[in-house]
Amino acid sequence: MGDTKPQIIVLTGQIASGKTTLAHYLENCGFERVVTYTTRQPREGEVDGKDYHFIGTDIFLSRLDYGFFAESTDYRADFGHVYYGTSKKSLETTGRKVMVLNPNGIMALKAGGYNIFVVYLNFDHETLMRRSLARGDKPAEIGRRIA
Repeated sequence: MGDTKPQIIVLTGQIASGKTTLAHYLENCGFERVVTYTTRQPREGEVDGKDYHFIGTDIFLSRLDYGFFAESTDYRADFGHVYYGTSKKSLETTGRKVMVLNPNGIMALKAGGYNIFVVYLNFDHETLMRRSLARGDKPAEIGRRIA
């Protein structure tokens, strides 16, 4: 019999490198998008349960403590501490999946035995800056994340 684990394409790259755009394209080609969790506030146009599961920090940390996440990461932004994570349950079903992760998340999934294929997206700094500003990111945060 074949492998029962899902086949997961993981997109990674710098801020505004087109990861989410490519994920949406792959959804239109039959991939299921893995919706991850975050404690940050939604950007304009983002929908809870479609783009991310937006939850409070206390809930995130509680779930982290009891092993809800297959991977998680956090960083300090200019607007506060932000957490991201992927639930184990979202990775249990078979099929073709696509998701966006940072390198730490990629390493955690590899260590967890998940069947992943990583695609790194890269653009010049001017393009990244232009795209970030167009989506409403603050210049100080953009510079920090590009660096």
